[in-house]
Amino acid sequence: VIGEWLTAQPSRLEEIIIAPNPNPRVAGLVQQAKEHGMAVTTVSAQALKNMAGPRNPQGIAARVLPYRFADLETVLEGVEEPVVIALDGVTDPANLGAIIRSASFFAITAILLPVDKSASITPVVEKTAAGGLAHVSVSQVNSLFKTLSDLKEQGYTILGTIPGPHPEPSKLTLSGPTVVVVGSEGKGIRPSIRKLCDVKTSLRYRGT
Repeated sequence: VIGEWLTAQPSRLEEIIIAPNPNPRVAGLVQQAKEHGMAVTTVSAQALKNMAGPRNPQGIAARVLPYRFADLETVLEGVEEPVVIALDGVTDPANLGAIIRSASFFAITAILLPVDKSASITPVVEKTAAGGLAHVSVSQVNSLFKTLSDLKEQGYTILGTIPGPHPEPSKLTLSGPTVVVVGSEGKGIRPSIRKLCDVKTSLRYRGT
């Protein structure tokens, strides 16, 4: 994870902390940090373990600035065909982290989180995202309904992931700016948000 931040957004890291006799992987990260003018501190292996708490530091840790949510308008500006994921009530930090990690592989432009009734960016989210948070912009909005309504007026297609007899994603032909709405773990997308969806899609369960 530290390597991802050093590569993508080193300004978020304040200090690198390592144990004595770093292995080649850690030594490489230290070299990157020094190239960015970052402070590097060596402490005992036990002290590093104490700092990391229940997480395994694997020889290196970092002091980081609090995560800063991105301004959605700034993120979308100039992007020809942005794809945004809007999360409606996803409250499990591990699920949020997994979504961020997957989004980083598919070059998603931004992820939208409502302020209320949603997981936020926590250490659990960052760990589960496995460095993906360094590559995906996450914006927090006061009203998901209003934000989606505004994007719809701007020409975005709102695609809702909703159980039912809807086409699978592979059957859809979409172009232009798109918002994919993912609902909560239990209740799915709220009725008010469903009404905004231009297209609906469902994943088929193929288990036995």
